[in-house]
Amino acid sequence: MSITIKRNTGWQGIALKMCIKVNGEKVAMVEEQKKAEVNISRDRAYVQVTQSGIKSNEIEVEDGDIV
Repeated sequence: MSITIKRNTGWQGIALKMCIKVNGEKVAMVEEQKKAEVNISRDRAYVQVTQSGIKSNEIEVEDGDIV
């Protein structure tokens, strides 16, 4: 099972990659205008992204979601 994460944040933070965490565990890094396919072990998981110490809220995702 997997989810797709697309990054399109514009010029803000373009020089830095975003760290993707699933259920609190770092699983990938994604650059501007790129996407990452992340495997999840259950039907649902919690995803959070961080960049330069700034964290997003955790969101609940399901198999096949695009965020």
